[in-house]
Amino acid sequence: MVGDAVNVAARLEALNKEIPEGNPYNLLVSSATFQCVGDRYEGQPVKTLQLRGRSQSTTVYAIGAKKIKN
Repeated sequence: MVGDAVNVAARLEALNKEIPEGNPYNLLVSSATFQCVGDRYEGQPVKTLQLRGRSQSTTVYAIGAKKIKN
C-alpha cells in the first residue's frame, strides 16, 4: 500500500507511544478521519503537528468511547 493516507496512518501509529495521556484506546486519527467518525465516537484533539512529507499541519485526535444514542 502506498499513498498519503498510508503515510499519515503510519505516522499516527508511531505517535501512540508518545501520547498515552487522554488516549485510552491507543487510537489516534487525523482531523479528516475524525470528521467522518466524530458523530459516533467521543474524541479530543491532542496535538497539532507537521507530519514529515506533508506541507499542511495535521490535528491529531484521540478516539474515546462510542457515543450513546438517545
